Amino acid sequence: MNARLGPEVTTNPRDQSQWGEMRVSASEMAAIWAYILDDMPAADLLVDDMEAAAPRARDGFDQAFGLPDPDVDGPAGPGAVAEQGWMCCSSGIYCLHSVGAADDGQRFLVALLSRVPRSGGWQAARRGLDRIAEATVQPMA
Repeated sequence: MNARLGPEVTTNPRDQSQWGEMRVSASEMAAIWAYILDDMPAADLLVDDMEAAAPRARDGFDQAFGLPDPDVDGPAGPGAVAEQGWMCCSSGIYCLHSVGAADDGQRFLVALLSRVPRSGGWQAARRGLDRIAEATVQPMA
């Protein structure tokens, strides 16, 4: 993707097996999503798979936050499909991200990247990102 999209700040992790430690900006995440939706062959398959993702990840993490939060992707919300990300314990912070396309026509790209103190726990981090996602997509409903 780096060669194809010309990223500005994306860097690979020092340890290539730790892909979750890759650094990427919100604007680059939006560019990746634009590529997925507009130019990638078989994008529908990828989007369908993300829409079918279980609320709990294989590691047990509750990934129904941000854009997939029921207030955004539920019956009263504008709808969304998203890729979720989380990472713990880097410099005493949680990283929680929700990036995807919002509204039923997937017309709006939204990139929510957060770094929050661990002191509030995962529930507080999720609630904070839920509120930001709701405020961001509310005008789309």
